[in-house]
Amino acid sequence: MKNLFIDYWSVLLVVFLYSVFVILASVYFYEFPQSKSFGIYNSEDSWIGLLINLNSSIIDFLVFSFIVVILINKQSSKMQRNTEVKINKELLEINREQEGQHVALMNVITLKKLINLGCKNINLSKICFNETSLSQINLNNSKLMGARFFNCTLKNSTLEECNFKGAIFKEAKLSNVNFINCNLRNGHFSNSKAKGVIFKNCDLYKCDFSDSNLKNADFRGASLEHINFIGANLSHANFKNVKNLDLEKLKQAKLLNKIKIDRQIYDDLKKQYPEKFNSND
Repeated sequence: MKNLFIDYWSVLLVVFLYSVFVILASVYFYEFPQSKSFGIYNSEDSWIGLLINLNSSIIDFLVFSFIVVILINKQSSKMQRNTEVKINKELLEINREQEGQHVALMNVITLKKLINLGCKNINLSKICFNETSLSQINLNNSKLMGARFFNCTLKNSTLEECNFKGAIFKEAKLSNVNFINCNLRNGHFSNSKAKGVIFKNCDLYKCDFSDSNLKNADFRGASLEHINFIGANLSHANFKNVKNLDLEKLKQAKLLNKIKIDRQIYDDLKKQYPEKFNSND
């Protein structure tokens, strides 16, 4: 914005000097010798006509100048953004597959910069975010295969049509997170706190949710083939319209109180495993 401000003042200065010259030339026209002629400007009327045209063009010149400045700055801003995007993506490449707290913090900063630059389609495969805090991470059609979120805090984020195959969320704390149409095959969510997390229409093939808190989680439309719910808290979880749900896997959960599922299935589960339906939860 500072450079843009300076450019506008430069244009105003040029227009001001141009205007002063035209006005002075008009005011003191008759003070100058009239004997000289240049091509078609060989009479007093020719010079007067030129000055009239110059006077009338001041506003046009001002408007044109500002339009040129705006276009130049817009192009410059676009080039600067593209350069920053390239630099930050190169930083991710350098840190890919790297471990350590410092690396994880650097990855968070880099990701935030890319998001602030308007990027939503980002390659974060095998990037480490272990033991960091992430908020408002909104991504679309991004690659996060094998990304590591061990003991990470992730909140207020929407991740749509992203590939999280093999991603690690062990002991992660997820709050107000929406996974929509995502590939989470072979994902690791063991011992995670994922209350109210949405997994709408996600592929959860062989996902490990053992010992996780999935209270109020929303699995509507998700594919749950070979999923692991051993020791998980599924109280109030929504299983409407899920695909490939093995009831034997569901029975391995720690708590099933008030889960949203076919009424007959719910009643049968409650009859067989009354201890899993704690009314206080």
